[in-house]
Amino acid sequence: MKNRFANVVDAVMLAFLVCGFFVPVMAVDTGSVSFSDERKRRDAQEETIRIQESVQLLDMAAREGEPQAMVLLGMMSDVGFPVKRDLDRAIGWYVKAADKQYGKAWLPLAFAYAEMGNDVQAGFWFEKAAGLYRETNADDVLVMVFGAGYLADYIGKDQFAQRQEINRKRLMWLEGLAASGDPVACSMMATVYREGLGVKKDVRRGDLWCKKAVTTNREGMVVERFCY
Repeated sequence: MKNRFANVVDAVMLAFLVCGFFVPVMAVDTGSVSFSDERKRRDAQEETIRIQESVQLLDMAAREGEPQAMVLLGMMSDVGFPVKRDLDRAIGWYVKAADKQYGKAWLPLAFAYAEMGNDVQAGFWFEKAAGLYRETNADDVLVMVFGAGYLADYIGKDQFAQRQEINRKRLMWLEGLAASGDPVACSMMATVYREGLGVKKDVRRGDLWCKKAVTTNREGMVVERFCY
């Protein structure tokens, strides 16, 4: 029987992949008395409640052993929305999901360890993630790693600037792997620039990485879809 939280987890995962995460809560001036502002204030309050309920349901699902929920809770702490950023907590949730052999935890875990400076663990989990990527081109996990860029209008200037710096460092780490000739890393770099994940969209630069992915591919990987 499917876990009773599975539908909730699936819905939240879809929301993350489609629009970066939950519908954001907008700041509203509660001192205004116009109908329009009152409606915005009420909508913001309702959205806050929905987010809190979603987090609670995900927490319950994770504690019952649902790995998708574990990854989403990890992403909340990793991204810093809608909770305070806590990379140690994010890694904790990713590890729990990875221990259940949930493949979509592996790449976020690799990048989180890389950010912590643990290159050994980062390399170990990247290799596991690379195997999944070779078979499936699981680009959605790249959205999970760099996708906080979609929250630019909502998480505040200071927080967004911090996230841009995090994404920059993570991209440098990935680029180092790609420059060494790793075909999976090359393909991921192509996707990052073609889609503009955490960086300014640059199709030409993506094409260059795509060509390198094709050149270095020796393992029958399903090469990044834009390479054709």
